Amino acid sequence: KKKKKGTITANVAGTKFEIVRLVIDEMGFMKTPDEDETSNLIWCDSAVQQEKIAELQNYQRINHFPGMGEICRKDFLARNMTKMIKSRPLDYTFVPRTWIFPAEYTQFQNYMKELKKKRKQKTFIVKP
Repeated sequence: KKKKKGTITANVAGTKFEIVRLVIDEMGFMKTPDEDETSNLIWCDSAVQQEKIAELQNYQRINHFPGMGEICRKDFLARNMTKMIKSRPLDYTFVPRTWIFPAEYTQFQNYMKELKKKRKQKTFIVKP
């Protein structure tokens, strides 16, 4: 199939999810053969090697970037946001108070005790 000028090409060989393929079709993108490394969009389900990212051309995009694991996992995101709050507290007032269990369970218990003393109620989101 010949590529038309202005058509966005997508290599979805790196995904096992049918929804990605369906969206690519719905958007009108042209799927390329699995071995095609020149696609505009490259979709991968897992982390991508730094070397592969470095080899991308200016016109290419990939759905991962180096270090994204540091924000994709809830515990890593919480840890990194805590570091940012410590370094620039006025810039991060929008970040809710966060505890990582089981390591910070005692701090959470102390916070709850303080709330009870002050007769305040709070809503919490608990993620497994």
